[in-house]
Amino acid sequence: MSYSELYNKTVGIVGLGNIGRWVGKIVRNGFGAKVVYYDRVEIPLTISELIPARAVSLEELLRVSDVVCLCVPLNAESDKMIGKPQLDLMKRSSVLINICRGEVIDEDALTACLREGCIAGAGLDVFTKEPLDGRSELLTMEHVVCTPHMAGVGWENVERRIVSVWSNIEATLRGDVPSGVVTATKRAKQFE
Repeated sequence: MSYSELYNKTVGIVGLGNIGRWVGKIVRNGFGAKVVYYDRVEIPLTISELIPARAVSLEELLRVSDVVCLCVPLNAESDKMIGKPQLDLMKRSSVLINICRGEVIDEDALTACLREGCIAGAGLDVFTKEPLDGRSELLTMEHVVCTPHMAGVGWENVERRIVSVWSNIEATLRGDVPSGVVTATKRAKQFE
């Protein structure tokens, strides 16, 4: 697998919620990447200006991105949202990163795409069935990095996660909206 830097590359973020925004900030401010995003929910201009990022259709994002990062919640609209037709739109030199839910990708279509060299590689932290079967072809591909659904876990952040959980329990008991929840109601309330 060959490596290249993110500087001046286009990173497409599918889902500009909390995680998608962090990814956008890091690749833009830390690595000098251009950022485009697709989200089926309208993102307030103030948020997209912070990155800065340009809203595009999913099809355009897949066509122009050097790196596609999936950051969407799993729901009826996102289940298998990346299948063969979407993978066929991507550049042969692009890389697909999935840090949200395994079911967002049609794994069979992705495996075939990678086997045929339709895209350059993939970074997968989540899978349709977890743990990933040890006989999965994805584990044998040199241009695929698989991690066991633990990209955000580290000893350094255990205390922060515990504080966040208790804070959300207390907010819920008070009748407030917990932090980190991405819903139309929360977004509307957050930006009134």
